[in-house]
Amino acid sequence: MACSKIFSGDLPELTEEIIQYFRKDFSTLYSCILVNRLWCRLAIPLLWEDPFSAPTQNHHCIKTYFCFLSEDSKAKLNEYEINDNLILSNTLFNYPSFIKYLDIKKICRSIKYWNSTLADGYNNELGKLIYRSLFEVFIENEGNLQSFEVILNTINIFQEVFNQLNVLESFHIIYCYSLNFELIQQIIKKFSDCLENFGFGFMNEEYNESKQQLFEFIMKYCKKIRYFESGVPNYDNIYLFIENNQHNNINYLTIKVDYIDHYTVYNKLSSTVLQNLGQVLPSKLEYLCLTLSIKTSDLEIFLKNSQNTFIEKLLIRNIVMDEIGNISFCIKKYIMKKERFKYLAILSLDDNADESDLFFLKDEVNEFKLHNIIVQNYDVLHINEYDYINNHLQY
Repeated sequence: MACSKIFSGDLPELTEEIIQYFRKDFSTLYSCILVNRLWCRLAIPLLWEDPFSAPTQNHHCIKTYFCFLSEDSKAKLNEYEINDNLILSNTLFNYPSFIKYLDIKKICRSIKYWNSTLADGYNNELGKLIYRSLFEVFIENEGNLQSFEVILNTINIFQEVFNQLNVLESFHIIYCYSLNFELIQQIIKKFSDCLENFGFGFMNEEYNESKQQLFEFIMKYCKKIRYFESGVPNYDNIYLFIENNQHNNINYLTIKVDYIDHYTVYNKLSSTVLQNLGQVLPSKLEYLCLTLSIKTSDLEIFLKNSQNTFIEKLLIRNIVMDEIGNISFCIKKYIMKKERFKYLAILSLDDNADESDLFFLKDEVNEFKLHNIIVQNYDVLHINEYDYINNHLQY
């Protein structure tokens, strides 16, 4: 009886709750819109909140968006022989108003696929026009973005629409390989209340001064960082930043050095991190990943200083040759019996310069298990920037 009421539309609240489970399942949502008007009305916004998530499959949505273009923009498209036959005359819903998630890279890929279906090759100028036209549509139809992901070294066109972005629930800046410092300042000032995740990545030394300025800017304006990836931790105020955010939101922390170059320098940086990080950590972290050149004496200092912190997932990657048992022994000595973390993963270089994973040492794994600590494969437990964003947005 209840099932028939759901399909007939007599229980709209329950029906809506059920359909919410089909987010990102495009084939099921397409089936839902064929059931009845209620199901269609509930499924359509989900289908169109992140239409570019599968660029090679959903690029035809661009044709639908063109229905909402101004006459002037349609005339510009006509110059490229995109005439009224390729633009729908009317639609049942205001599809642009449903947009919630935009990823610049995926939009560009969708445009490229759709553009390529119109001619033998990709037309760069047409691609730029389509790009601008789509943002015109989203702005004019008051698309309510919750997340906007941008790769900063491919941001020229984004700068043209930047001032039109007024409503975001979250904003993510990752992989700052090259910096347009003035633009990033504008972004941070405008979106400081919704900038949740920031990652430097590995940057050339020529950007060190800009990186330092940017970091100071983030410390001043951004108080809601949840995920922070330090890049090479070559400045001391990283610890002040963590300490200032520990009572707010910071929950995922990744600190790593590059083991390819500057071996001596990174040994020193690693020691500095391990000697200073423990005392500034919050009382609880969901995720801490350390990729460092680890000396046992420095690791002991870190473990002693962080004894008041519970870490849900602790990952350690030692980038110098060492027995994995040395790190394991330290952890057992200082925190095993206190149950200060739930999941553990350790990688370390062995004498053959191969990485050894604690997960494959069954006796060690079983010993940790006796103390309610689950040892996992490092690659399984590891979370990169994109994993975090995809898994923690509030869909």
